[in-house]
Amino acid sequence: MTKFSFIVPYRNRDTQIAKRCLLSLQNQIFNQNLITDYEVIFIDYGSDKAISDELESFCADLDKVNYVFNNVRGFFWSRSASINNGIYLAKGEYCIIADVDMIYSPIFLEEVDKNINQNTLLHYQCFYLNEGFEYDKYLENHSLKIENTNQFEKSSKESAMGIVVIPTQKLKEIGAFDEYYKLWGVEDKDLNRRLLNYDYSEKLEMKWLNTEKSPVFHQWHPAANNPLAQPKGWEKIVIDHYHNKYDKPKLTIHKKTNGIEIGKIYTNEERPALGIYEKCYSDNSLSSNFSFDFPIEKSYSSFVSQFMKLDKNESLILNQSFSLIDEKATSKAAQGVRKINNLLEKVKVSYRMTELLKHTYGNIDFYQVRDFLFYFIVDFEDFIEDYYYKQENGSNGKPEKITLILFKK
Repeated sequence: MTKFSFIVPYRNRDTQIAKRCLLSLQNQIFNQNLITDYEVIFIDYGSDKAISDELESFCADLDKVNYVFNNVRGFFWSRSASINNGIYLAKGEYCIIADVDMIYSPIFLEEVDKNINQNTLLHYQCFYLNEGFEYDKYLENHSLKIENTNQFEKSSKESAMGIVVIPTQKLKEIGAFDEYYKLWGVEDKDLNRRLLNYDYSEKLEMKWLNTEKSPVFHQWHPAANNPLAQPKGWEKIVIDHYHNKYDKPKLTIHKKTNGIEIGKIYTNEERPALGIYEKCYSDNSLSSNFSFDFPIEKSYSSFVSQFMKLDKNESLILNQSFSLIDEKATSKAAQGVRKINNLLEKVKVSYRMTELLKHTYGNIDFYQVRDFLFYFIVDFEDFIEDYYYKQENGSNGKPEKITLILFKK
């Protein structure tokens, strides 16, 4: 019988970080003997092919690790959905929600086993390794042998809500993680709150593992705190979602509203948008049937209108780089005006000539379009059979091109 199921969500992260994590989970011991009653479910939530091939091959040599690829390439990242994939595949009596950037003590499970029962919600903290940490110096049998953990900063309890041990059946009883949260969310706080407030026959009690006895280490990686990495306003929306759902008791248990089951694993046959992308994009044969134009506000309404007019299983395809749209912007007159303006700026004259035709052309901002498309996909989820979204950088290293394929339900 399997007692514990580690669930490790992943997409397109540093593969070396992922490998260190998985190797540390491969050989858990109890009283100096290898533990056998556990599994590691590594959920690859749609990584690029080269990365997924590398990690699938790596996991094949680890008898405790079950590599699961969910064919959601082109979907927005969802930590909630990826963890739910693992929860509904788990054979263990308890699910251990892990992060791929952790390195676990070889006696981590031994300590968990001493502190967990069906009425316990067991959280654990971690120690942050520094940039430039010398792994080869401290790694022993794929775990870190560090006697003095005081040299490292310890995560706060608030930031450690997402790494937790939970009775599997109680997770399923509340509908697992809320898959509304995408890109960034407060899914950990949301889950914790629902677990502690749900009307189980016996209430769950939250406890904290003594991580000094079986330390867990967080591998350093660049912080993902770029404000442009997520749509404008999304942080406020998910926080409002977190607070508002508790004003209505029926929402204590999260249910999806578009008919897609929680924890769904997609097959190739269920991804027509991905199929078109893979078939056409490599040879540049992907043709658009929509493009954004100036004024952008009119394009937004045209996009919605065109999509809603599609018949079932028809597609809307966007494959566009965002630069100056109207050729009039490069007319000799407009170029001349810009040269004069540049000259005035150099001699520090505040007056600027008004560029000709400024109301007939304009730059279409990449982020503005990206944000619109993200919110469209979120809000029109019930009408979308499948979608594939990809953005690419230009020669300057900044995002420039968007490819989107939408299939009508």
